[in-house]
Amino acid sequence: MLLKLLSPKLQEFDVKQIISAIRACFNLQVSLLSYDKYLTKKHGMGLPPQPERTLIYVEKLESMIKAPVELFNVVDQVLSLMPLNMLEEVRESLNVEILFSWAEKVDRARKRIESLSVSDVRSEDSKKRSVLMIIPSEKQLSVARKNRREWMWSLKTVYGEPAPEYRGWLNELLGIGEVLKSEGVNVAYACSEESREDLIEVCGKKFKCVIIDMPPDKAKIGYARDQSIVWFNDTPIICNMALNQRMGEENVLNEIYYKLNITPVLRPRWFNFGEYLEKAVIEGGNFIMVRGENAPALFTGIGVRGTNEAAIRIISKILPQEVEIYGIPLSGYIKNWKETGTVHLDVALLYGGVINGYNVVFVDPGRIGFYSVIKYNRETETFTYTLLGDVARELGLTLDEPPRNGASRITMTNALNLGGGKLVVDPYNKTVNDYLEKEWGFDLIKVPIPQIEAGGGGIRCVTREFSFP
Repeated sequence: MLLKLLSPKLQEFDVKQIISAIRACFNLQVSLLSYDKYLTKKHGMGLPPQPERTLIYVEKLESMIKAPVELFNVVDQVLSLMPLNMLEEVRESLNVEILFSWAEKVDRARKRIESLSVSDVRSEDSKKRSVLMIIPSEKQLSVARKNRREWMWSLKTVYGEPAPEYRGWLNELLGIGEVLKSEGVNVAYACSEESREDLIEVCGKKFKCVIIDMPPDKAKIGYARDQSIVWFNDTPIICNMALNQRMGEENVLNEIYYKLNITPVLRPRWFNFGEYLEKAVIEGGNFIMVRGENAPALFTGIGVRGTNEAAIRIISKILPQEVEIYGIPLSGYIKNWKETGTVHLDVALLYGGVINGYNVVFVDPGRIGFYSVIKYNRETETFTYTLLGDVARELGLTLDEPPRNGASRITMTNALNLGGGKLVVDPYNKTVNDYLEKEWGFDLIKVPIPQIEAGGGGIRCVTREFSFP
């Protein structure tokens, strides 16, 4: 693992240069590459949110900060990992001491990572000790109700109820929490002060609660899988959301982890391609760590909000060399995202783990690139083409396709794996669940989540494990 320490690099520059870099971080001069104008808009039909590439040209940036681009990357990395209150203080005062202080804190966390080995990497089927969920506020959900197309929210749940509905969300998240608690998992909820009162009213003080200021324009922050990744104990990697609607949720996660006394070690931000820096796109729902015969392997989705090349190159620096990285293409959309779109890998692939002698992965081959997997060679830093069948052979996996009839496209393969053949699933998918139970012998815990599903997510989407036994 090659995570560089931040504080020593900052010390190579003078205060004026550092302040210039801070200003540049808060006033980014970026170039956006979009293909919206090449997509049809006949009959005035608005399109669902589409991705953009975000670039910063190196020559222009270095001219602005009067220092090498490396200083910008270090300052940006430190700022991107700060809790909200500290970040705002730096923005207002340009206080370099705060920057150095937080850099040293992150460096201490990074030093702990350096001592870890491949055996410390946790796969999807590892037992969980602590899980985080975020309760969206009524103000946030009202934003989605006003423009469901922009937020990609269904008008009604699978059972015909209006969506999104705050009390429904609260009760569904609490239902998941009750199940996890009964399985010996610690549960922490992050929410606004108002939601905390509702939480206590419903279930008392049985769960840990982190109070934060919930930005009203972040209606999808309740999908707590997406803003961070945890492959080691208490060492989150903060993500970089793809769409404008969700950008900024990452800073809220910094605040939550800060209040949980956890320091994130990395936020993949910019990869230097020489002439330009490209912003990494990384969302937690696109990452599934599986157990291989010799070492874990990372599957990551490549699609409309999928992991880009910049993200893969940066992430490869934190994982042990033994961990292979595979990009799996996802089906996209232009207009009909409900019918064809696959935003994250975890709505098209479920890693079940080892059960009855099989190391099984369930896939929906109509929504993933079954015959076009991209393998990243970390020694040569190049990408090669392979097949998912070949990947299964290399890793000792068994692939299966669950039945689709009567299933939700969102939650058919979206489940929280508690390890040991135990999955928390959406009961709506009766045929799939029967298949997992009867054909494979999984122990299923069924928690209704119609409101969560209507917003485009499942049980895995709203849960973020952050520590393991």
